[in-house]
Amino acid sequence: MAGKQVLSKEAVTITARTIQEGVATEDLGPALEIGTKGFGEIACSEAAQEGISAFLERRKPEFKK
Repeated sequence: MAGKQVLSKEAVTITARTIQEGVATEDLGPALEIGTKGFGEIACSEAAQEGISAFLERRKPEFKK
């Protein structure tokens, strides 16, 4: 949960991994590329699809992962 918002464990896991990989790089360019790939991974996830559907249907999301 983030306040009253339900979070996807899948999205949180991808975000944490992306941040860890990004800060482990020595240069900004590779860090930005890692961030971009992480964003793409989240955007294509089942969690994102459920979140968008729930928003459009005005209901709470039901994340399975």
